Amino acid sequence: MDPFRSHKKQPSGAPVSGPCSGFSIMELSIVLIIIGLIISATIPFMAGVKDTPLREKSAKIMAGMQDAVVGFALTHNRLPCPDTDFDGNENRADTGGTPTYDCTADVGDIPYLDLDLVKAGDAWGSSIRYAVYHNGTTNLANPTSGSDAESRSMFCAELQAAMKEPATAGGVVIASLLVATIDHVDTDTATTCPAAATDTGFVNQAYVLVSPGPDDADEAGGTDSAFDGVNNDTDGSTLCFEKPSDYWIPKDPGTQNNAQANDDIVVSEGFASLISAMNCQ
Repeated sequence: MDPFRSHKKQPSGAPVSGPCSGFSIMELSIVLIIIGLIISATIPFMAGVKDTPLREKSAKIMAGMQDAVVGFALTHNRLPCPDTDFDGNENRADTGGTPTYDCTADVGDIPYLDLDLVKAGDAWGSSIRYAVYHNGTTNLANPTSGSDAESRSMFCAELQAAMKEPATAGGVVIASLLVATIDHVDTDTATTCPAAATDTGFVNQAYVLVSPGPDDADEAGGTDSAFDGVNNDTDGSTLCFEKPSDYWIPKDPGTQNNAQANDDIVVSEGFASLISAMNCQ
């Protein structure tokens, strides 16, 4: 047997057969479509992963603000008044009565200069919204002792009275959302404060701090478009806030519905913890 085998040259133009044949255009198209669907489905979740370090940084900034608010309360026996003209200071109106300077605002920016903070923004550079408890009889940012310096016992009495009030639109309320898959389901409604104390999922808070997060996740637009859900309507006319129960609620990748998306960061202080910090008797 001849150990050398001859290889016949295949005629030019002859079709190539066997395992070396490539994919058809149709097969490549199907593969590309599948890859595109996978990428589009994962983009919302990848965005959340990308923002995680900035969310953690913002959470630390807001924790520092909470410490500053409590420190202010320990010094002044009241909570700071919101900054409504965005100059970093409290906005207390000269009423000419007693107390001389009255806090009438419920919502504004955090008055960072009065809290001895170097900045008022989150990790994305957005201002932090600040709201303080204020109903018809109790205003935790306003002295009620007949002077401009409220006493510790008076402030403690106001905190204890506020803690007993029902969760209605009259005070600062925060809504904890339930999460079903990737959408959130509010126990009340997605756009209004609770109408009665029987509504569930809402609880009064002494004050609330809100960061709008990286962008307008629900794409609702409006005056405060960076904030999502109920937080988009906290201009002082309603004091209701939504707190996502997860770090980030992305849009539904199946329907691309942004209506329930929420990337805000919301922190708050309850009456009990503030009473403890104030060493109330």
